[in-house]
Amino acid sequence: MFNSSIKSAFSRLVQNIKKPLEEKKLADFIHDELHFIQQQIPNNTTQKKGTAIIKCDDIGDFLMWQQVIPFIKQHAEKPICFIGNKALQSLIESKFNFADAYIWVDKKKWGNKEYRIEQYKAINKLNVNIATTTLFTRHLKLDDLLLYASNANQRIAWNISHHAYFPKIKNIDQITTQTIKTDIKIELEYFRNIEFINKLYNANLPKEINPLYNEFKKQNKLAVVPLGNIKSKCWHADNYVQTLKSIESYFESIVILGGTDGIETGDYISQRCNSTKIQNLCGKTSIEDLFTIIGESQLVLCPDTSTLHIAVQTNTNVVLLSNGTNWQRFTNYAPYTKNKISVIYPPHFKPKFEKIKLQYSRSEINSIKPNTVINCIKQLIN
Repeated sequence: MFNSSIKSAFSRLVQNIKKPLEEKKLADFIHDELHFIQQQIPNNTTQKKGTAIIKCDDIGDFLMWQQVIPFIKQHAEKPICFIGNKALQSLIESKFNFADAYIWVDKKKWGNKEYRIEQYKAINKLNVNIATTTLFTRHLKLDDLLLYASNANQRIAWNISHHAYFPKIKNIDQITTQTIKTDIKIELEYFRNIEFINKLYNANLPKEINPLYNEFKKQNKLAVVPLGNIKSKCWHADNYVQTLKSIESYFESIVILGGTDGIETGDYISQRCNSTKIQNLCGKTSIEDLFTIIGESQLVLCPDTSTLHIAVQTNTNVVLLSNGTNWQRFTNYAPYTKNKISVIYPPHFKPKFEKIKLQYSRSEINSIKPNTVINCIKQLIN
């Protein structure tokens, strides 16, 4: 515990030193990109019509936003165009098909300037009257630049002063024509999306969390997602091995899930557990498959990643491993959901609602002991 505290403090120091350099680099990139858009992307002078919703984030953030789709369909100026992450195309078109047109952005190609130009031209060609980007912590290098390239008469986003990392960054004001401010400093992101819609359309949507998928019949199955989207969220594979060996007798089957980047970790865990109950499906499932597998499971064990949000939408119980980063915004579901969510933090971390944690180290999550997780699972299934 003491070593984890020291490593965490050192990580905070390093990140605080790096932050001004990162901010300057980001501000310079935005300045150059805005100048390029001004010079190369002409403003269509014909009458503008419709709404562009720019949301190029990943599945977890999308699932926290989807509950406002019916209200957008009802009130947004038509036609509606959704600009989103290409990785979510099949999921959105099969389960959330709401827009009149789509532009799918391949985030892996965003570093290529020629590709960015194509996307700037595509959104500009829509000639929309209103464009919005809905992320509370705005994606300044992607969503914001698309917002500016739209040349919409109204370009709306959260006020930059609310940005978790760069609230005073330069070269940002010209991107929007109006911004939305809030008096609520800290809020679960699921509710923050409702707040955005309420302010945008002068509405009064209630702060409620209603699972999308309640039809799954629960089985005595444990779903395990060992990897998060960054290393600092990933519990060591050996910890999973020790945990699964101790609790496998409580389940009829255990399924290890993840993308292609999780295949090696999934194989490592399943081989060392050496149990016929354990199946490694990393790299073998679609996003749609994850809804079914997690929805049918009695329990999910995962780090702070999109799996949590799928579990909320399928009313599945969760044991969540968290390093505490931004926990109020992304993991504080428990007071509002029907499914049970037990969050395990590093032993040195004491969550305080009024204090946001942005710095972290890779060692923090690994200071969580397998016995802590084992006991939590046993309590939850009982």
